[in-house]
This record gives sequence, structure tokens and C-alpha cells, in this order.
Amino acid sequence: MKYLIVAALLTVCGATGAALAQQNQVTADSNMPLDKQFAEEAARQVLASHQLGVLASGKGTNPAINRFGARLNEVNADLQDALNQIAQQQHLQLPTRMTEEAQRDIEGMKTWTGEQFAQRFVPEIITRQERLVALFRHQAESGQVAEIKSFAGKMAPRLEENLALARDLPLN
Repeated sequence: MKYLIVAALLTVCGATGAALAQQNQVTADSNMPLDKQFAEEAARQVLASHQLGVLASGKGTNPAINRFGARLNEVNADLQDALNQIAQQQHLQLPTRMTEEAQRDIEGMKTWTGEQFAQRFVPEIITRQERLVALFRHQAESGQVAEIKSFAGKMAPRLEENLALARDLPLN
């Protein structure tokens, strides 16, 4: 009789544990769409930011803009590597291209030269860095998937540093 009671308890506990595990999986999966949207948008913005860094390091006539471009490339490489690692862990497929709008904007910037480049690049990079910081801060505060939320929180300060540096760039 004791063995029947113990067996019955183990069966009930096992079923309850399995149900809880399944419920937790459903909760995690239902949260994934917003975190997936963040990862996809972050990947697109990082790709665009990288291209802007390439432009700044090559087209800028001011050494401060060239250095900033090199920094963008370094930070964006770190971001992309970390995003790819998280995507692999979370079984996400990240975009490999920036938005068409960003592509058009960057193609237009390629025609800018000298002082014109600085005058147009600086406001553009500030706006894009503000968007990137806002995206990462929002995810760090509101994300549901722990790994993605943590990533956003760790990277946001580096992006905020980029934004502060961008705001200090000369317009000539």
C-alpha cells in the first residue's frame, strides 16, 4: 500500500512538473516575437551604422570624424559578433542587409565630400545613434528573453558613448 501511494505521488508530481515546464516554454516562446523584432532591427541598424563608420573613416577630412568612423567600425563589429552569437543560441535568423531606406541614405552620402560630408554626416550619425541607443535601452528595460535583454543592457553604454562622441564631432 505504501508503495502505491508513493508511486501515485511521484506520478502526480512528475505530471505537474512537466506541465509547469511546458507552461514556462509557452511563456518564453510567446515573448520571443518582441525580442526577435529587437534582434532583427538591431542587426539592420548595426549594419547601417557600420557602413556609416566606413564612410566616416574614409571620406571624412577631419581627423576627429575619421577616428569616430574607426570607433564605429570597432563597436559595430563587437555588436554584430554578439548579435550573431545570441541569434545562434536562440535559433533566430538575422537579416544580412540594412533597410532599403538606410541603403539609399548611405548611397547618397557617398557623393558628399570634404566639409559638406561633415556638415551632413554629423547630424545623420547623431540621429541614427539616438535611435540605436533608444532601441537598446528599451530592450534592456522591457525585454523578455534573458539573454537578449542582458545583451542589450551590456551594449547600451557603449552605444551611449558613441552618441556622446558623435555630438562632439565638428561640423567641418
